[in-house]
Amino acid sequence: MAVERSVGIRDAENEAFASAVVGALVAGFVFGIVLHETGRMESIASLYGQDDIVVAWAFHFIHSFFAGIFFLAVVNLLRVTDPFGVTSLERPLGFPVATAVAGVLYGLVLWALLVATLLPLWGEVVGLERPLPYLHEPSLLGLVLFGAILGLLYGVLFRLMTRH
Repeated sequence: MAVERSVGIRDAENEAFASAVVGALVAGFVFGIVLHETGRMESIASLYGQDDIVVAWAFHFIHSFFAGIFFLAVVNLLRVTDPFGVTSLERPLGFPVATAVAGVLYGLVLWALLVATLLPLWGEVVGLERPLPYLHEPSLLGLVLFGAILGLLYGVLFRLMTRH
């Protein structure tokens, strides 16, 4: 019984990881389109002393990947603290809704920490001038959209993969 439980937990961890990564990369693609269309994608490359659009997209997907991993940690924390209530996390539609809401909040926090605060500070190091706080509205929209898509896809994919 302990071995079956251990294998089941390991499978769920793998499925959670896969759900977070796929959700983050799809959400990253959508957010990247927002940045690209607003002419801000190149600024990602410039954070690393580069100016190539391909490099910008590569770094953007790396950022998205790590944002997905951190989101998974947030979801695991939410499952432990259960702020939405057990019933919402256990119902088939409740979990994706809860993770989508968590994703929107996550996107807002990412924007406040990374774009509004850390981007101007890092910009000073690499020679990009941005006011502190940097209240860039397209990135706010993009990160809220990123979080919503990440959260929803994570919830849906995890439910689909763990259905028996």
